[in-house]
Amino acid sequence: MTDWSNTALLSIPTVLREQVVRTPAKTALVLNGESISYQALLERSVAAARGLQELGVGFGDSVGVLSPNTPEMIYTWIGASMLGAVYVPVNVEYKGTFLIHQWTTAAVGVAVVDSSCIPEVAAVATRLPDLKHVVVVNRGTDRVDLGRADLQVHDSAELMTPARFDGDLTAVPGVADPPGDAIAAVIFTAGTTGPSKGVAMSHNYMVRSARQVFDLRGCTQDSVVYGALPLFHLAAISVVVLGPILAGATAVLDARFSPNNFWSRVRETGADQTILLGAMSTMLWNRPEDPGDADNPLKVALIAPMPPALHRQFEQRFGLTVLQMYAQSEVYPLTVASAHDPAPPGYSGRPNPLLTVRLFDENDNEVPPGQVGEVCVRPNQPHVMFEGYFKNPEATAATWRNLWMHTGDLGRFNEEGFFEFVDRKKDYLRRRGENISSFEVEHAVMQFEGVAEVAVVAAPSELTEDDVIACVVPVPGVSIDPVALMDHCVAEIPYFAIPRYLWILDELPRNPVGRVEKYKLRERFALRQGVDGLWDREAAGFVIERRTFTPAKVGGGS
Repeated sequence: MTDWSNTALLSIPTVLREQVVRTPAKTALVLNGESISYQALLERSVAAARGLQELGVGFGDSVGVLSPNTPEMIYTWIGASMLGAVYVPVNVEYKGTFLIHQWTTAAVGVAVVDSSCIPEVAAVATRLPDLKHVVVVNRGTDRVDLGRADLQVHDSAELMTPARFDGDLTAVPGVADPPGDAIAAVIFTAGTTGPSKGVAMSHNYMVRSARQVFDLRGCTQDSVVYGALPLFHLAAISVVVLGPILAGATAVLDARFSPNNFWSRVRETGADQTILLGAMSTMLWNRPEDPGDADNPLKVALIAPMPPALHRQFEQRFGLTVLQMYAQSEVYPLTVASAHDPAPPGYSGRPNPLLTVRLFDENDNEVPPGQVGEVCVRPNQPHVMFEGYFKNPEATAATWRNLWMHTGDLGRFNEEGFFEFVDRKKDYLRRRGENISSFEVEHAVMQFEGVAEVAVVAAPSELTEDDVIACVVPVPGVSIDPVALMDHCVAEIPYFAIPRYLWILDELPRNPVGRVEKYKLRERFALRQGVDGLWDREAAGFVIERRTFTPAKVGGGS
């Protein structure tokens, strides 16, 4: 068990090297079926660091990644951390303005891109002025044309070749391990009233939070942690990969979640720990029951959110303990519960001891147990939550008031101090485990000719999360074809954020100062009042072809 009261600042490469000394031959990571030992993980990461250094990457520079789960993503992440550089993973579905915004905000100069994502980068390369180098993973023999003569293209097999490693696990020429307060990663969170913001995470924050969540689940160095989440998600980086590696355990990560194959993968890998998003647990629950459902090695499943009505039934059916956790990218985790003292159904634990968590009313007065208030937080130790929004001091300042970070989320504490999440930010959406910026979807829809105004809101989904509604006001005299508008959305918006519903309206409801009252749109939809202009792409048979990825086994594991 880690001493959480220890305030020494930690860095990712320093802690990883310590573990390699202890268990060099042990399997650190199994990614898409490829086993990688602790020794091989560090060797390939050092090689990646040296390759990135040759491209000019140094302390504070941003390295972008656009790829499905591959070993190269891990090597790039750890290699960049050795240089004190900033790792900027982007959702593999991103394209167009979504991709431009995040890489421009982070000033990405070097990007590691899977060959399947090259068309998306090529489409926007002329609008990425900071980008100088693109490193292609799984390149093959095809010529890569990004439409910019000054943009240099490299092969990841050459840049990250083990030949760059000379046997010294500590040496990247001229570079010492970064301090614990240095920025290790920027992960973008969904925007609501503006563009998505980059959450700046220090080395110490990432290490401490990963270790804490690992400990809470009752994990040991003998644990096998299985997950099927993308590596651009903090949950995959922290819970599935970093926590186990820092403790000398084994991480198993698949590229994609499959409810049909999940339990066979758990049994094949011997996993005693897993993490599931709420929609994933619903999919598993809805599968036909089998007498052998509980015959699996899992001891603990971290699930967020878990419907309270299913909590105990899920535990009994699958023979495990369900833990819930309330967290944001900015503060991970906010509340905690251990496998030895789990929270009751519907609750996600008590406040993290590394933080002070309070619930305030609109005047920043603390509310008593049982009453709903806004979740507000501040750290009890240095660098145990985010460092602010990357290159966005205005957004950072707006989040803090009266020396408290105001999350915008609502919740309540019961008399025993357990936290219950009540509602999320007003205009925040979450679909199939992905955070969605309503602002960015609105921006994309507005580019369709004939759209005068648009408001994007959430609709309840049968999978416990949200479906997306685009409420559209046409230009006067223009009739909008829903199919044509949906074709535009498919071209401009990531798969998971494409609206299910198009709602054609004469006007949007506004308050006296002109702000769109989105809650009224949600209420009207829920009551099905005045929804004559509603078009449902699923009911209309409009099929979206989702891009598929076939991860290759590339790289030198052992």
